[in-house]
Amino acid sequence: MLELLQDPVVATAVAAVVGLLVGSFLNVVIHRLPKMLERGWQDQCAELRGETPEPRPRYNLVVPRSACPACGHQITAAGRTYHLPDPFFVLATQNPIEQEGTYPLPEAQLDRFMLELRVSYPSKVEEEAIVEQTTGTARSALHPVLDAESVLAMQSLVRRIPVSRGLIRAAVSLARMTRPGDGEAPGFIKEYVEWGAGPRASQYLVLGAKARAAIAGRPMADLEDVRAVAASVLRHRIVTNFAAEAADRTSEDLVRELVGGKGWLA
Repeated sequence: MLELLQDPVVATAVAAVVGLLVGSFLNVVIHRLPKMLERGWQDQCAELRGETPEPRPRYNLVVPRSACPACGHQITAAGRTYHLPDPFFVLATQNPIEQEGTYPLPEAQLDRFMLELRVSYPSKVEEEAIVEQTTGTARSALHPVLDAESVLAMQSLVRRIPVSRGLIRAAVSLARMTRPGDGEAPGFIKEYVEWGAGPRASQYLVLGAKARAAIAGRPMADLEDVRAVAASVLRHRIVTNFAAEAADRTSEDLVRELVGGKGWLA
């Protein structure tokens, strides 16, 4: 055994395993054990008082499924399901420079989100306004501008906006061209993409185009609306491969190159 440990490779491997075990043990002792002891003590006190210990809730957030409007729209806590009223939607935030306590969502969950919106730093003028408005004593009163019925009416209006058959074909072609196994996918998609966007992307390209037309006050969506929402709809649905990472290619610029081409407009 001692002779094996004198081998640098074996010694390094043993040190790595020991470090992993020690780190896991310290994580349990420092972070989890106090909470476990606290919960156990609370349960014991409840039993001494003749009470039933309170069940520990397990939270499961169900994101609404756009492909099936009757699905989702509920949360489950402590084994009990609560149905949520309409309008119902989910917002999730992620800080690209801080991962402590956060976990990336699986691709199947990301696909449930209609858009990925990227918020950069504010402009100098905007930042000055933020500082001016938040460092004094003035407090602004909040007044509601919409109620639930109004939001539902606007959602219904968006769905009633007509689109041409050509726009639907273009949206479906654009989504399908992100899939490396599709015959219409361009060479750079086959080279850099591991997994492309699914049918929800086609749905959201059309719905996003309709919503953009409604915001602009136009009675009908067009291809420019699809082009405008394409990046927000597609970039979080495209999984790049190792070749893309080596070439410093991201889903963002792959979508930009794809939308800039003419293949999906044919």
